[in-house]
Amino acid sequence: MGQLLRAKFGLLARHDFSPAGFGVSIVGVVVSAVAFGLRAFRLADHNIWYDEAFTLGIARLGFFEAALRTAADTHPPLYYWLLGIWESLVGAEPFGLRFLTVVLSVPAVAVGMALGRRAFGSVGALWAGLFLALNPLHLRWSQEVRMHAPALTFGLIGLYFGYRWLTDIKARRLHLVGYALGLSAAAFTVYLTAAVPLLAGLWAWKNRRGRAWVLASLGVFGLIVPWLGFALTRQRSWAAGPPTPLPEALRALPEGLILGRGGADSLWPLAALAVAAALLTGLAHPAGRGFAAGCILLTAFGVLLLLLFPRPLGYVPVYDPRYFLPAVPLLGLTLAAARSRLPAVALAAGVLGLLLAGTWQYLEGRRLTDDYLTLFRVLRTYAVPGDLVVLVSGDRLPIFEYYARRAGLTDLGVIPVSPRTDPGWRAQVDGLTGRFWLILMEPGIEDPDGEVPAYLRGRFVEAARFMFGYNGAVLFDPSGRPPTPARLEPEVRVNGPGGLFGYDPPIGRAGPGDRVYLTVYENPVGAPGRIELIDPAGKIRQVWDLAPANHPDLRFVSLVVEAGLPPGPYTWVFRSDGTAVRLGGLVVEGTRPPSGPAGPPARTLDIRFGDGITLTGVDLSPAEVRPGGAVAVRLYWAVVDKPTDDWQVFVHVVPSPGTTPVAQADVRPAGGLLPSYQWAAGDRFTDEIKIRLPEALPAGDYYVTAGLYRLADGRRNPTGTGESFAVLGRVVVTER
Repeated sequence: MGQLLRAKFGLLARHDFSPAGFGVSIVGVVVSAVAFGLRAFRLADHNIWYDEAFTLGIARLGFFEAALRTAADTHPPLYYWLLGIWESLVGAEPFGLRFLTVVLSVPAVAVGMALGRRAFGSVGALWAGLFLALNPLHLRWSQEVRMHAPALTFGLIGLYFGYRWLTDIKARRLHLVGYALGLSAAAFTVYLTAAVPLLAGLWAWKNRRGRAWVLASLGVFGLIVPWLGFALTRQRSWAAGPPTPLPEALRALPEGLILGRGGADSLWPLAALAVAAALLTGLAHPAGRGFAAGCILLTAFGVLLLLLFPRPLGYVPVYDPRYFLPAVPLLGLTLAAARSRLPAVALAAGVLGLLLAGTWQYLEGRRLTDDYLTLFRVLRTYAVPGDLVVLVSGDRLPIFEYYARRAGLTDLGVIPVSPRTDPGWRAQVDGLTGRFWLILMEPGIEDPDGEVPAYLRGRFVEAARFMFGYNGAVLFDPSGRPPTPARLEPEVRVNGPGGLFGYDPPIGRAGPGDRVYLTVYENPVGAPGRIELIDPAGKIRQVWDLAPANHPDLRFVSLVVEAGLPPGPYTWVFRSDGTAVRLGGLVVEGTRPPSGPAGPPARTLDIRFGDGITLTGVDLSPAEVRPGGAVAVRLYWAVVDKPTDDWQVFVHVVPSPGTTPVAQADVRPAGGLLPSYQWAAGDRFTDEIKIRLPEALPAGDYYVTAGLYRLADGRRNPTGTGESFAVLGRVVVTER
């Protein structure tokens, strides 16, 4: 009775609600929900990149134009058509656009579980579902505005129905129809994914329904062949890069299938062992041999097509694990064959552990960066009708078009230039008159030597420059006048102090090396304002003083997340005339503050420099040193008030205080991990410095002095007594 109840109502109990016979269980629903949650998590936390912008650009062409354009591309039009319809419903924000791929990708997990149940039972379904739900490669391509994961879903649907048509005792015509529809959808989304439903042929040998399956396949190809004949006449031959050497690709492939990585690292032997063991396990199980063979065939076909053929479909590819995505669910199904063998179960559990590690690493590194957001906010503010854009962007034109349209800049004329590929690019800009913008988007790709900015500065009048790292916007205007805002449209409006009337929210998460911009909008009224960054402990970590505004304008400040910035939630604050307004938050991740002093200094000091910094002690060793030896200095710093300047530490060995040094060292303070303008009151740091003495240094007594100087102009930070340095102690240089 207990077994009967578990079979009917247990977690793995199957309930059919459809004529197609898809099984539904509580565990199946849970696994599918986990897959959906992982794919929706941080969905918008990544910049729209070239492939996504390119895809969206084609989708916006309309039904017929998109079809014509895809005929000259490497993928057929189905996903582009669906995306065009989807964008008209949800808009062009990254989350909404990518959600289509999520919706079309998650069903692959349910279909994989259905296949696992048919072949191996309930536990096999669980293994197959978990493998695909947690797989980092499938997860990544389920979060992009691209067609690879949806094509896999269509292919798996075709394989499921083809498998049922060929293996069910009482198959239905509906299964054959479902196979044909799945094969058609897969082939019209990504050509090569048509191989997935065709794997049903592994079960067609000596099968009395095999003839009907062959006829259905030929009927689908009868629909595809005319399109292929049309597309092949329009294909353009081009290269994604140098072809990948076969040994390199084979080495990287196991990590691609298990961890979703594009190359091989120290984990590749473990990933290769897991893949090989999974395939051997599947081949040893009678019900798993077809799926293991299918995985091997898909992988071998991908290697053959992508690496050995010179120009398949006019395209010279490089290795990318996405091309092997169709093999991933087949690999999961081979693991499902391990359900009844304890060693194989341990293998499957180990593989799932690798998947979890890869998924965690992928999601942890998925972060939105401000490569272009603030650049286009500035352009939106200052561009006027009739402005032209000279674009130095490599192949970033689709990205420019996406962000320009999102910012409402649909009337800008664009002149892409490329010194790398077009020696005659100067002719494109020589005839420009009036004002125009130079937009730099990753210019190092097409203009690594900066030819375009230098040439334009020599011929036209530069009126303004807005730089965001190596990206930026430069305005050239014959009048030479800085631009005035054409429109001020803050994304968040506030009625704040100091004339503040709005701001654009910065990115919400950042890691070491990221640059974060906060944009505020001010009227020329009230006292000057300043922006403060408040750390998780409530301390002011960095400040930006804003000059008084002469007219309503946009201002932006830049934060570089240094490696030593304390991690955790931060708050942006605008303060003016004693009143503060919160402007959103920032979560800093992956940083580690410099360690404080491990113990008291050998010599206690109380030397107070300006800008709130105190030297509280020093360790100096050895007391005697030979020429050519080294003097080790450890400095102990305490912060008594918020520093605002960027100070550098110098340590000199001098014959007497104030004389020319015979040896010296200059270092960034706090071990180079945290610049002084990001120190906060109460911080304590140490710096360890070694100074190598000259080999020919005469014997005698020498002094060690230290101090701070401003990195921007070299000005020294005076002590409370007006000195420009502190005397740390004395060392004796002995005879050799």
